[in-house]
Amino acid sequence: MHKYFITGLDSDRRTYLSACSAVRDSITRSRADHIKSKLDEVAGDVGATWRTAQSLLHSNHQVVYSDAECANLLSTFYQFFANKVNRIRDSIAMELQSTFRHILTDRPQLGPTFSPFQPVTTEEVRRLLSAMPSKSSPAGLAAEVVW
Repeated sequence: MHKYFITGLDSDRRTYLSACSAVRDSITRSRADHIKSKLDEVAGDVGATWRTAQSLLHSNHQVVYSDAECANLLSTFYQFFANKVNRIRDSIAMELQSTFRHILTDRPQLGPTFSPFQPVTTEEVRRLLSAMPSKSSPAGLAAEVVW
């Protein structure tokens, strides 16, 4: 595409698009050949075919984070949402001040105040996760019924 940006010629654009199409077709063909060869290796064995299909679909891939990574992720989420709530609050306050400067007067806060999000414990997360159904999507539930 770089040459097309320099020259601006439609022929360079067509050449680039043709090359993109050839690469995409080659990748698709290579992936299909890989999947076919893996399934051919286990042809006739239903259990092995199922395990191979699961492996090819990456459905058994589980990401495991360390405690430090979880703490960092928690801190990042907390900071993101706390900042978002603060920005919304400040934006509303500024808009109200500029719009109703002469109409509204400050009144004391009577109800509960917003407090920062409290961190959850490992046990709370474990309890919530164990209470969830093992398959939560309709597709997953349909697959359970079929098998």
